[in-house]
Amino acid sequence: MPLYSYIIQLVSLLSIAYLASSFWLPETQILLWTTALLILLNYSLSLSNLFRQGSITVNLIILNVIQLALCLHLMIHKMLGNAHYAYTEPPRWYDWIELVAMHVLRAVDLLDIYDDRYAGKGPNEVISFLHPFLVNRKIQTPNIRIHADNCTEQNKNKYVLWYITWLVTTGRLKHIELKFMIKGHTHSIVDGGIGQMKKELRRSDVFCLEHWSHVINQSASINRACVVNGDNVYDWKNGLCPYFKPFKDIRQFQDLK
Repeated sequence: MPLYSYIIQLVSLLSIAYLASSFWLPETQILLWTTALLILLNYSLSLSNLFRQGSITVNLIILNVIQLALCLHLMIHKMLGNAHYAYTEPPRWYDWIELVAMHVLRAVDLLDIYDDRYAGKGPNEVISFLHPFLVNRKIQTPNIRIHADNCTEQNKNKYVLWYITWLVTTGRLKHIELKFMIKGHTHSIVDGGIGQMKKELRRSDVFCLEHWSHVINQSASINRACVVNGDNVYDWKNGLCPYFKPFKDIRQFQDLK
């Protein structure tokens, strides 16, 4: 048997052993990169064998079947987890386009974390954390769409509406859509990232904000923690109050422009 066939068999056996052991190995970035390296090696051998022999052998078929198993089992399910694919309603036909676009643009779930002894959970915090994100976002489009839940203390209140009105009237943005999700249908793509954080938290010890930040950053590639403190929270309520009047019947609306 030629040396090249021995190499293919050796890599095939190595891949089988790695696939079997992966069920007991801890799910880390090292495991992901090891899998990617094996995939690259398998494809390199496959392509070079095709060019050398001009035919498909049994060993080549076995090698590619192992490659497919490694890709599907580890890189898709094991590394991302069930929460990444959870949904409460059937996907729409254009969701795949949105998903691909998000990964191309390297979209992330940016989570502001802080000590609640120095800041609360009201509109001042929401606006103070939203404003720097809008100012520093990579793609500075004049039109944006914001999705939020119906929590009146944090999101669905006159102060947040005053803030987005201020953004438009001062020319910082041209058009804003604020969409509040319908009760009972508030599960979104962000919840997938939260599921990954909970999974990482169960196997971690957290005693301070830095530990919690590490858990978030390690939980998934799209999760990013931003540690903030009370100095980052400004009094937007009193700052906006002299210039705007209260909106009526805010709670009955789901879509505002």
